[in-house]
Amino acid sequence: MNRLPSPARSIRHRMRGHTVASGNHGIKRGIAALRAAGRAVSVGVLCVLPFATPAASEAQRPTQVVGTVREYAGHLMGVDCAVWRIVEVAADGSAVADCNGHRLETSGPDDTNAVRVSDPTGRKLVEFRPFAPALKFPLGVGTRWRQGYVGFTAFNNLIWDGESQCKVVAFEAVTVPAGTLDAFRIECVDKWMVGPKQGATHVTRWYAPAAETIVKQVHREDPARWNFELVRYGATVPAPPPPPPASMKLEAIPSPGPRPQYDPDAPDILDPDEY
Repeated sequence: MNRLPSPARSIRHRMRGHTVASGNHGIKRGIAALRAAGRAVSVGVLCVLPFATPAASEAQRPTQVVGTVREYAGHLMGVDCAVWRIVEVAADGSAVADCNGHRLETSGPDDTNAVRVSDPTGRKLVEFRPFAPALKFPLGVGTRWRQGYVGFTAFNNLIWDGESQCKVVAFEAVTVPAGTLDAFRIECVDKWMVGPKQGATHVTRWYAPAAETIVKQVHREDPARWNFELVRYGATVPAPPPPPPASMKLEAIPSPGPRPQYDPDAPDILDPDEY
């Protein structure tokens, strides 16, 4: 059986008529052979190790494109409308998406976050000022943000003060009707206050860089109204602009100043016992 060179055998062989210096040279040659064999073994191990694909380090703010279509199952921004098409994009990246006359406005400078949704008559259904703080770019595992806002929902004519605290906790595969996509999982806690009432809601979102959008949202306290999943996405031929909405004066969230008087008979949609 072949063996690696032995320094001791090398010394005995060279002591027969050679100097001790020669023996030392043999030791060095033996050690060099051992090291060479070790390097060969190391290279062999490295060659059979599987190559690991690195996870995405971060996602940059997406570019909005007119004609992009996204279809959802559930309620995007609390609205029961499935297919949304981007019909307008401003120079700063702000965009408008249309779904059967409903209009969803997003702010480019504010990380493409939603600002408001209006119905086909122009009546405001949902609004966040300055914006709904769902995303913060660049997006990476460990990214955190905190943002205050004022929210409005027309179905109960409710105005509330909120503060969202979010953290990106993982980059993982998520399966939705549109397929299995690698996505950043974002965990958020939204603190709210309405008159003397206050509480918190908990929302998990998955943002997929390949789809350049949130592909899934899970609202723990109000899933029927706020949960959604992406069904399909892609670019299509831009549709003609929708007809202008009927002329009417839109209500607006009051400017900073005295808050609206609390009405104890108002619906308890944000009951602390439920949230």
